[in-house]
Amino acid sequence: MRNMKRSYRLEKAQAQFNRFIRLRDAGKPCISCERYIELSQLDAGHYRSIGAAPELRFNEDNCHGQCRECNGFKSANKTEYRGSLIDKIGLKRVEEIEQHHPPANWSIEDIYQIEKEYKAKSDVMESRWEQYYESA
Repeated sequence: MRNMKRSYRLEKAQAQFNRFIRLRDAGKPCISCERYIELSQLDAGHYRSIGAAPELRFNEDNCHGQCRECNGFKSANKTEYRGSLIDKIGLKRVEEIEQHHPPANWSIEDIYQIEKEYKAKSDVMESRWEQYYESA
């Protein structure tokens, strides 16, 4: 039962984190192919996948707006992703992502706090987008 609660919390926290990334990167091109896409078609694409580096799942440097083609059909389009990521955050920060990281031992409460933090950030960003469109 405890694992079920933890996996449920991770799913909810991941959804809020991904929502934040999509809103943060709305209006910007895909990190990999540099095509501009609508917000509804934007994925939150991890440079290092959650499977390969679960400790980086909530790392904002490791996740950027990506079109569904690059994220889903081109396995994140890693070569192009890396080049654009270096342009965006610098080589030093990219190399930090690529290094080994200790496992993240988030408690259920930690995960819930992450969920709440990203929900609050996303709600603020979403209201700014709504205000922008209402005034345009």
